[in-house]
Amino acid sequence: MSAMVRRALFSLTLVLVPAVSGFTEYQFLGQITSVTRESSGVLLGCGRDLVRVSVLEPGICRITLGRNGVWDDGPDYAIAKTEWPACSFQFSETAEAVVLRTSAMEIRIARNPCRFSFFDPDGNLFNRDDPAFGMAWDGTEVGVFKTLQPGEMFFGLGEKGLSLNRAGREWSMWNTDIPDYQDRTDPLYQSHPFYIGLSQNRAYGIFFNNSYRSYFGMGSGNHRFAHFRATDGKLEYFFFAGPGMKQVLSRYSELVGRSPLPPKWSLGYQQCRYSYYPEAEVRSIAQTFRDKKIPADVIYLDIHYMNGYRCFTFDPQRFPDPNKMLADLKAQGFKVVTIVDPGIKVDPGYPVYDSGLAGDHFVKLPDGERYIGDVWPGPSHFADYTRPETRRWWGDLVGGFLNSGVTGIWNDMNEPAVWGVETPWNVQFRENGKSVSIKKIHNLFGHLMAQSTYEGMLRRRPDERPFILTRAGFSGTQRYSSVWTGDNATSFESLENAIRMSQSMGISGITFAGADVGGFWDSPSTELFVRWMEAGAFIPFFRNHTMYETQAQEPWSFGREAENICRTYINLRYQLMPYTYTAFRTAEADGSPVMRPLFYENQNDPE
Repeated sequence: MSAMVRRALFSLTLVLVPAVSGFTEYQFLGQITSVTRESSGVLLGCGRDLVRVSVLEPGICRITLGRNGVWDDGPDYAIAKTEWPACSFQFSETAEAVVLRTSAMEIRIARNPCRFSFFDPDGNLFNRDDPAFGMAWDGTEVGVFKTLQPGEMFFGLGEKGLSLNRAGREWSMWNTDIPDYQDRTDPLYQSHPFYIGLSQNRAYGIFFNNSYRSYFGMGSGNHRFAHFRATDGKLEYFFFAGPGMKQVLSRYSELVGRSPLPPKWSLGYQQCRYSYYPEAEVRSIAQTFRDKKIPADVIYLDIHYMNGYRCFTFDPQRFPDPNKMLADLKAQGFKVVTIVDPGIKVDPGYPVYDSGLAGDHFVKLPDGERYIGDVWPGPSHFADYTRPETRRWWGDLVGGFLNSGVTGIWNDMNEPAVWGVETPWNVQFRENGKSVSIKKIHNLFGHLMAQSTYEGMLRRRPDERPFILTRAGFSGTQRYSSVWTGDNATSFESLENAIRMSQSMGISGITFAGADVGGFWDSPSTELFVRWMEAGAFIPFFRNHTMYETQAQEPWSFGREAENICRTYINLRYQLMPYTYTAFRTAEADGSPVMRPLFYENQNDPE
């Protein structure tokens, strides 16, 4: 029986079984047996289980389950703001419920069984638990069941295709390298377990603070409930009151962090290919942009610039004097961004490998042997970014690499991807000195790599804004990096999907996002390429990128007419720069998307 069929039968079973007591596997939070008021909220006892409700500010609350009275004390990698000023709230109890009220919402907690409902100050419903189910667990799996409201729509969840309204489907969070993906492909490279619900013109938000493989069933397979669940880890979520989507996103981004204002040059046109080499080709590309008077700020170097795919090296034959080349490109007005993958070649005598061994910076298997996976360099080790010492080591490598004249860093293959598709489930990380499985860290790996890179660049160049691009990420990655949507297909459908995905990323807190303009995986027709360039001029991250051995994809590669159209739209991008720059400054201040769907501005308009 397929996993899809099993999930469908499970959902049907939940609907048909009339009483909670009839379940043999899933357990649901029971009756409230004790209530203890705390300075920031309330602690509820439900038999042996505990639930802590913390009011962080009038429109944000945190709900955490302690199964059998045990709390998960692991670090919250996604959360930026951990200290909150005291927030006033009203507390009351009745025989039926415990109630917390703020100026932005009312949290009503039914006593028997313990179920949560959220209302606006006028008593209008935002969201409520399913009366029979609510918070639940089955072995290590944890989840929450929410009642579907009439006509409820769901937005967000980050890097997802199809309609921006996520209702009626189940979506997965598990960072995965899937080249040439289509609009129905799920999961993809990033995981953002945050969504905005909208019903009766009232918006609310939920962030599921769990990095394990998770699923969001937005009314999938039934008409009664939506649910979110994870295969393991803690059961904790944050609730964000509306009623406006702007309020929800501002509150969410206050929690997980906002995109810092990027360097202005990174908002211009960027040119990439897998790959530009040798040095003569890079110089030729740069000179052609200047000769043809086509504005461009950035040229990328993909993996062929490296010496045998060793990170933080240049190939001595292809790039015999990288410092001079980079200096000359700088004089022409170009920034150079180089790809850096997480796989470190197993190669005694290679300084990065040797220093990684000396500092004990690589992940291991349960028996203490260092894990080896095959990627571009062949057998490779991978950094344990959960360790502060390792993040410092990696950041210092990045900082040192900037001395060559490199301006930005492009993190790729950081789902992490290996030729076996995924790293084995028993790979171990050392989080706060405690061994944890990659099942917890997998979705966080790219996020932590971006953090290490960002911090290293800031240490080396404290007066410059870092530019980092990452393929994999998690909620909060916007604090460190811009993102792109991976190795997309080359089709009109992929162009449409890129426009939707860029908007979805924006309303999920990832404001500096875009797709490979032109499509990565194949060669576009002239018309498709021009349409991509026209659209790309209005997407926050504007980079042209294509696959190895495809047709050249520079703006002049499709004939004079196409070149003129591309020049016009690239110039328009620069003409609009004051407005774009202002939009990024606003995003830094309040989390507003740079690229916004119309309903974000007009959520009460049914059209």
